[in-house]
Amino acid sequence: MKQFTLMTATMLLSSLSGCGTPPPNPLMPPGHTAIYAEGFNDGCSTGRVTRNPVVGWYRKDTKLFESDKQYAQGWNEGYQKCSYAQMQEDALGGRR
Repeated sequence: MKQFTLMTATMLLSSLSGCGTPPPNPLMPPGHTAIYAEGFNDGCSTGRVTRNPVVGWYRKDTKLFESDKQYAQGWNEGYQKCSYAQMQEDALGGRR
Protein backbone atom coordinates (compact mmCIF):
# COMPACT_ATOMS: atom_id res chain seq x y z
CA MET A 1 0.00 0.00 0.00
CA LYS A 2 2.90 2.36 0.74
CA GLN A 3 4.31 1.77 -2.73
CA PHE A 4 0.98 2.61 -4.34
CA THR A 5 0.65 5.83 -2.30
CA LEU A 6 4.23 6.86 -3.09
CA MET A 7 3.79 6.08 -6.78
CA THR A 8 0.51 8.04 -6.92
CA ALA A 9 2.08 11.05 -5.18
CA THR A 10 5.08 10.96 -7.53
CA MET A 11 2.85 10.85 -10.60
CA LEU A 12 0.73 13.71 -9.30
CA LEU A 13 3.75 15.90 -8.59
CA SER A 14 5.26 15.07 -11.98
CA SER A 15 2.10 16.09 -13.78
CA LEU A 16 1.92 19.39 -11.88
CA SER A 17 5.55 20.33 -12.47
CA GLY A 18 4.82 21.21 -16.10
CA CYS A 19 2.18 23.76 -15.11
CA GLY A 20 4.53 26.43 -13.80
CA THR A 21 6.02 27.89 -16.98
CA PRO A 22 3.79 29.02 -19.81
CA PRO A 23 4.94 28.28 -23.36
CA PRO A 24 6.82 31.11 -25.07
CA ASN A 25 4.69 33.56 -27.01
CA PRO A 26 5.53 33.11 -30.72
CA LEU A 27 4.76 36.79 -31.41
CA MET A 28 7.29 38.06 -28.84
CA PRO A 29 10.68 39.03 -30.24
CA PRO A 30 13.55 37.02 -28.68
CA GLY A 31 16.15 38.35 -26.29
CA HIS A 32 14.07 40.33 -23.80
CA THR A 33 14.02 40.35 -20.02
CA ALA A 34 11.49 38.46 -17.95
CA ILE A 35 9.71 41.69 -16.98
CA TYR A 36 9.38 42.66 -20.66
CA ALA A 37 7.99 39.18 -21.39
CA GLU A 38 5.45 39.56 -18.57
CA GLY A 39 4.34 42.90 -20.00
CA PHE A 40 4.21 41.49 -23.53
CA ASN A 41 2.06 38.55 -22.47
CA ASP A 42 -0.30 40.80 -20.48
CA GLY A 43 -0.59 43.23 -23.40
CA CYS A 44 -1.06 40.36 -25.82
CA SER A 45 -3.94 38.92 -23.82
CA THR A 46 -5.53 42.36 -23.64
CA GLY A 47 -5.02 43.03 -27.34
CA ARG A 48 -6.69 39.78 -28.29
CA VAL A 49 -9.67 40.24 -25.99
CA THR A 50 -10.36 43.76 -27.29
CA ARG A 51 -10.81 42.26 -30.76
CA ASN A 52 -12.60 39.08 -29.69
CA PRO A 53 -13.99 38.82 -26.15
CA VAL A 54 -13.96 35.02 -26.08
CA VAL A 55 -10.19 34.56 -26.48
CA GLY A 56 -8.80 35.91 -23.22
CA TRP A 57 -9.07 38.60 -20.61
CA TYR A 58 -7.78 42.10 -19.87
CA ARG A 59 -4.49 42.03 -17.96
CA LYS A 60 -2.36 44.96 -16.94
CA ASP A 61 -0.34 45.58 -13.79
CA THR A 62 -0.94 49.33 -13.68
CA LYS A 63 1.59 50.00 -10.91
CA LEU A 64 4.27 48.11 -12.79
CA PHE A 65 3.24 49.74 -16.08
CA GLU A 66 3.77 53.17 -14.53
CA SER A 67 7.02 52.33 -12.76
CA ASP A 68 8.88 49.96 -15.10
CA LYS A 69 9.74 51.00 -18.65
CA GLN A 70 10.45 47.43 -19.78
CA TYR A 71 7.06 46.16 -18.61
CA ALA A 72 5.33 49.14 -20.25
CA GLN A 73 7.23 48.64 -23.51
CA GLY A 74 6.43 44.93 -23.51
CA TRP A 75 2.76 45.58 -22.73
CA ASN A 76 2.41 48.15 -25.52
CA GLU A 77 4.18 45.97 -28.09
CA GLY A 78 2.24 42.86 -27.03
CA TYR A 79 -1.05 44.73 -27.24
CA GLN A 80 -0.27 46.05 -30.72
CA LYS A 81 0.98 42.76 -32.19
CA CYS A 82 -1.71 40.54 -30.72
CA SER A 83 -4.55 42.95 -31.41
CA TYR A 84 -3.52 42.97 -35.07
CA ALA A 85 -3.01 39.18 -35.12
CA GLN A 86 -6.48 38.62 -33.61
CA MET A 87 -8.03 40.97 -36.16
CA GLN A 88 -6.41 38.94 -38.95
CA GLU A 89 -7.54 35.62 -37.45
CA ASP A 90 -11.10 36.86 -37.11
CA ALA A 91 -11.14 38.17 -40.68
CA LEU A 92 -9.84 34.87 -42.07
CA GLY A 93 -11.73 32.38 -39.96
CA GLY A 94 -14.49 34.22 -38.19
CA ARG A 95 -14.98 34.36 -34.47
CA ARG A 96 -14.59 31.12 -32.58
